[in-house]
Amino acid sequence: MSNPEIDVDEFDNKYPPAEGLPPSSEYDAENQPGIYGWRKEDAAILAVQNPRCLWTHMDGDYGTYMVSGLRFVNRNYYFVSSVPRPSDEPEEYCIHIEEQTDEE
Repeated sequence: MSNPEIDVDEFDNKYPPAEGLPPSSEYDAENQPGIYGWRKEDAAILAVQNPRCLWTHMDGDYGTYMVSGLRFVNRNYYFVSSVPRPSDEPEEYCIHIEEQTDEE
């Protein structure tokens, strides 16, 4: 695995959710700030955000990842951060590693 591993809390501290955005049509903004789905109402909100503030929470071969930008395959939801990803920071973070068995 080449993606840096980061704890969910550490990711949230590094990239806190954006404030003042319209609420998601799919997710509860109070309990899940900055999280959006892929309904057209949410897509319209995401379309006008800074691309460096957009993240896709997705499942991968070895765990769960936060990937910079809007991705479509294996996506769970989108996240808008208040802090843009610097160009020298990784584009992908592994936030949960799957337990591997001897059979894998």
